[in-house]
Amino acid sequence: MNTRVVHGVRWFRWMVVALALVIAGFSGPAISRWYIARVDANLLTLSARSLELTRSSSPAQRAPAERTHIEFPPSPDVKEKLHVLTADFQLIHKMSELPEVAKPLFRNWDDNRFAMADPGEPWQSGCMGNGSLPRESLIFGGLSEDYAFVHYELSRGIANNYRIEVYRVRPTGWQPVWEETLPRAAHDMKQLRKLLAVPDNSCCCASAGDHAIHKDTAARR
Repeated sequence: MNTRVVHGVRWFRWMVVALALVIAGFSGPAISRWYIARVDANLLTLSARSLELTRSSSPAQRAPAERTHIEFPPSPDVKEKLHVLTADFQLIHKMSELPEVAKPLFRNWDDNRFAMADPGEPWQSGCMGNGSLPRESLIFGGLSEDYAFVHYELSRGIANNYRIEVYRVRPTGWQPVWEETLPRAAHDMKQLRKLLAVPDNSCCCASAGDHAIHKDTAARR
């Protein structure tokens, strides 16, 4: 119940009790008890109507769309990662294009919503906005005969991360293989492989240009 309504009802009832004591002094306790009972019945009706109006005027807020945490094995070396991404992938641009066996990995943990928004759809980017929106936004994914991956942007509040998750395709579902944080978003497979080839991807602030400068400096030495 609305806190203001509760406090108002309590305060008004104390006033009623005080007035009833005054009435009891003139008309007797029986009239006083009848008076309090009638007022209590009216207050109960008033409280119920106030609660109904409060609920109807305040739209229900849905919980944030978040999927269940997935535990990935230790990440392999760069050579192994690039080998996985040399497969012939069919690109995925919408969450609905995922195979049915893989969709539960990306659905909200307490309902059937996708916890990852499609490209261009509203999502919780940054620390301001609708808290019920997904905190992840799909960039693109890929599906091959043996492997699948999802490349997406993850909102961390002040800053966002660009991530890739790789899975092994099985008839009963996708098995986690490795995950990686990238320095920036990739727009196609070629760019994605280049980003994975860059050493020390754990630093999200580093750009491909920065690594090219370091590589050129090392070559001159």
